[in-house]
Amino acid sequence: MRHSQIRRVVLSGFAWALALSAHGQLVEDMVDSPVGLSPPAIDVTAKAATFEFLSQEISAPYTGIVLQGSATGDSLSGWVRFAGEDEWLQLYIVRSATDAAFLAAYRGISVREGEPFVLRFVASPGDSLSVLDAGVFLDADEEQPSQTGYDAHRPSSAIIAPTLITRSQWGAAPFVGTPLPLNRPSYDRITLHHTAGFSAITRAEGTEQVRRIQDFHQNGRGWRDIGYQFLMDQEGRLYQGRPFLRNVPFSDGPPLAHGAHVGGANTGNIGVSLMGCYHPPEGSGCLDVMTQPALDSLLVVFAFLSEKYGPGPEDIGGHRD
Repeated sequence: MRHSQIRRVVLSGFAWALALSAHGQLVEDMVDSPVGLSPPAIDVTAKAATFEFLSQEISAPYTGIVLQGSATGDSLSGWVRFAGEDEWLQLYIVRSATDAAFLAAYRGISVREGEPFVLRFVASPGDSLSVLDAGVFLDADEEQPSQTGYDAHRPSSAIIAPTLITRSQWGAAPFVGTPLPLNRPSYDRITLHHTAGFSAITRAEGTEQVRRIQDFHQNGRGWRDIGYQFLMDQEGRLYQGRPFLRNVPFSDGPPLAHGAHVGGANTGNIGVSLMGCYHPPEGSGCLDVMTQPALDSLLVVFAFLSEKYGPGPEDIGGHRD
């Protein structure tokens, strides 16, 4: 890859990072339809602080709910109750290891035809809580493309492969089932995400955050594994997401597994997610600024993936593309 092409790669990726919308991207990667919530009704006693949110109109059928929020303090529990029902159902909550972000989900069996719901969270007195984004999904298995995948990696590359922290090194849980090839028939795109929280600077923080994101993707959203092929911390360390389909070194371009990071557009799409919150600052509450090490690392990662798997600089985009 020529220097001019490498420069175009990083400029494209960086431009899309700045263009991401001021909403919880991690939630948008997991829902079919966003749902607005009322301002919270708050009740504080000597023993607990209770926050209740009423959903606005929901037009789509759904089986589950995903939301992202921010909560101070160490104590947090949550439930959901649907219109016309009395039972409060437990939410599955995963909290960030380094900041106030949390993710919560409910997965049911019955298809609900747009019924509104009430969310209830209980924290300790004096704690604050906000829900930044919420949405619903119709539970189904991940995309199952019908075409046969091909081992389309390229044996040689002018770009030296970046160092990769593998699944065994960060302690990944097993993939549920058997992974499918990503390239059907080719690798077509690279999509840049950010986790809108769950920030990580050190390797220890990154390892813990990747484990927590995988936990939520598998046990909250119900996916087969973490949705992305790769993740990166704020110092530019690269972490393996989904497993490779052959046990060969990363430098040799192992076949990548089909992911779950852009609804309806995962085939041939390599997902890279920055750990942290990189929304435009106006009203978003995001304070992270891309570091030079992370930017330098993105340059190398995009250049390597482009040369090894085929997507050109013009094929790099953001989530909303």
